[in-house]
Amino acid sequence: MDILFCPDSFKNCITSVELCSQIQGVKSCPLSDGGEGFLDILNLQKKLNWQNVQVFDSNGNNKDINYAVFDTTAFIEAARIVGHEASSESSILERSSYGLGQAILHAMNQGLSSIVVAAGGTGVHDGGVGLLTALGARFLDSEGEEKVWKDFDKVTSYLPPLRDMRGIKVLCDVDSTFLESLALYAPNKNASDEELKMLTLRFQTLLEFYGEATKRSGVGGGISHALSTQCDAELISGFEYLAELFDVESQITQADYIVTGEGRVDESTLSGKVVSGVAALAEKHNTPCIVMCGQWDGLSRPRGVEKIISLNDNFAEDHSKEATTERLQEFIDEMLNYEDQ
Repeated sequence: MDILFCPDSFKNCITSVELCSQIQGVKSCPLSDGGEGFLDILNLQKKLNWQNVQVFDSNGNNKDINYAVFDTTAFIEAARIVGHEASSESSILERSSYGLGQAILHAMNQGLSSIVVAAGGTGVHDGGVGLLTALGARFLDSEGEEKVWKDFDKVTSYLPPLRDMRGIKVLCDVDSTFLESLALYAPNKNASDEELKMLTLRFQTLLEFYGEATKRSGVGGGISHALSTQCDAELISGFEYLAELFDVESQITQADYIVTGEGRVDESTLSGKVVSGVAALAEKHNTPCIVMCGQWDGLSRPRGVEKIISLNDNFAEDHSKEATTERLQEFIDEMLNYEDQ
């Protein structure tokens, strides 16, 4: 039996690259939807050069990060700069995407022709206020004083960035719109009910500044909408971008079984994630597809999926890298042994 194993990362546990390097007996193709792990996967396909730069993390602390350069294009992973790891240190009403803007500005100043921003997997939900500020935008109160995200409730007007910023593509890990992203993802970033109400008011103000929100405008806590409307960025599917690069559809046609997976399968899985993308391609070519995940909400099932197996439901609740890899290998071995019988 030829099994193609093409997982996303299991968030806060193990990356798809690490996972694929350890699972035996299958053909592996680690994937990302434009969130964490994107650059590691891209580095498997392209010989990347790396640029080091110091920026602010989401809490305003100095952080040394790197982004990739291939030919004349910069590739920046938002999760490396303003990821979830700092979510417990401050309120979502304070965490800012300013550091991401610093990285984009650094890449622009290198004279590169284009920039690809993998916008998923962030721990911020500031509607791109921070990154636009780093790029030269100004959010002002009634007295004309400039305000940052934590003081955004005082903002009454907005001046957009002045420089030409065409040539940006934003890789999106979900299809949700600007306002939809609040209820779907802000709670996962430790937003309380009261903070969610305040975020909603702030986002409604931002819509007045940015204009109408479209599909994928809620990615990265609204970063995608800011880049699209204020920097003329193109919003594209992160999964489709990598699936084309790695020719995933062709690999699926050559497999007897597809195994994909991620840390948690829920409603967001159905909205542009790796698992749903892989399942759709498997269905297109009548190839059976099984999903392995850490947790499953019991309701969300992408089209084309034959079976969903939750590791937490079938094994002890050990979320370590070693335990996750061991459980997945056990399941793969069962599939291979069943075929041999």
